[in-house]
Amino acid sequence: KQASLLTVMSPSHYQALREALAQNTFKQVEDSPWPTASLSKGKARGQAQLRPPHWDANTFISPQEQQNWSQMMWRQRDVLDALSAIWLNLARSPQEDAITDIDSLLAMRNLKPKRNGDGRGVGYRPEQRADILQALSHIQNLWLNMTELEVYSTPTPGRRGKPTKQVVQSRAFVITDRMGQLRFDGCIDVQRIVFRPGNVFGHYLFGPGRQTALLSAQALHYDPYRQDWEKRLTRYFSWQWKCQASSGCEASAYRARTLLEAAGTEANLIRPGRTRERLEKALDALQQDGVIAGWQYDNWDEQAGKQHGWIEHWLKTNILVECPEAVKVRYRSLDRSPGLLPLAVAQQPSSILAQRLRTTR
Repeated sequence: KQASLLTVMSPSHYQALREALAQNTFKQVEDSPWPTASLSKGKARGQAQLRPPHWDANTFISPQEQQNWSQMMWRQRDVLDALSAIWLNLARSPQEDAITDIDSLLAMRNLKPKRNGDGRGVGYRPEQRADILQALSHIQNLWLNMTELEVYSTPTPGRRGKPTKQVVQSRAFVITDRMGQLRFDGCIDVQRIVFRPGNVFGHYLFGPGRQTALLSAQALHYDPYRQDWEKRLTRYFSWQWKCQASSGCEASAYRARTLLEAAGTEANLIRPGRTRERLEKALDALQQDGVIAGWQYDNWDEQAGKQHGWIEHWLKTNILVECPEAVKVRYRSLDRSPGLLPLAVAQQPSSILAQRLRTTR
């Protein structure tokens, strides 16, 4: 089974924002009334704040409101990636807007429209539409203040632009228009939106500084409550594979502790077996859904797992995870290095992990 792939943004501060949303690291800081999360990944440094567009810095926000915002923001990862994929597919310049309808966003999350008695689709339920509209309003609250960001200058003919460090402040996404039908109560039943990314991401979507990655659509499909580990690991592997694209995406080794951190959790030292079982269940699900090609432990001794304190050894154990073939091929087609294999050779399946699995069996 091969999961479908979306093209999304991939600069380091985009991944840092994803992690801040997933792990809900927004908190109160001394110099701002807004819930703030620190962003630090790669060469990017800055902050993300939950700041509504129509409120200024002098507006009083109760602690309860701040807590409610922070608790709701972790659910916005799917909308962030969905808007990213739609805009990259439609826009042809950094200043161009994109239009999408609410039903398309719901379909990307693999939600099924309600059907009547004869089996014909009649659309999504009002509560489903209300949920996505609330998510869109929360996305507009994301204000990024990047104090250190590499921005590529416009290249001159025959030369590639050089990256320079700049301070960039903007919203993650800006929704400029809402369109729909007027209801009896005077409100608009929103059906479509017009949007664009803020400058903090727009710098990385065209030209020599373009930074995008392939993301399995399963990241949006997984249930945010029962399959949150799968959601987080899918996005983590997507970012890792883009980082490895220039050298090829084969089987990579990850410490078990690293994968737990990517899933936003820690080992349960009282019942460590549950932690191991949950991680293995998540990796099995990713393999079954085509997010990864396969996985296995690297030199893990099951006898050591029966000894007292085995969890510390397990946390340091490497787990081999293989990139799916479709991602390998897509990244090979983007690689223009001198040592690139001919396309016919590059498209031949070669699975180091699969060979190791056969040998082990």
